Amino acid sequence: SSGINAEWPLRPGEPKSYRWRILLLLSVLFVLLSGYSFITNIKLDSNFSIISALYENKVFAVSLMFLGLLVLTGAHKRANTSAIILARNRLVLLDYNVSCNDKGKLIIKPSKDKDI
Repeated sequence: SSGINAEWPLRPGEPKSYRWRILLLLSVLFVLLSGYSFITNIKLDSNFSIISALYENKVFAVSLMFLGLLVLTGAHKRANTSAIILARNRLVLLDYNVSCNDKGKLIIKPSKDKDI
């Protein structure tokens, strides 16, 4: 054991999608902040080129490429997988008069039939 916790920063019972949500949130915030700097420092003249502007603002270019890489690899889908799985499970469980909470614990609903 190397002492590295593979589940960091998750606590027991938290879905791994939180890690993707945090990564996406930080990436979007970094793009927004560096994008603001990019927009305020841009020099529009007759020789303007978006490539040269991105070359001058490397932080924005790298953060934008990283966010694009996250989207291309499907991180936005991974960030929402637990909600999708829970919604599908709840839909199936409705047929059996059962539901589940956000952690997956089953909740038995009272019967609608009074005859039973």
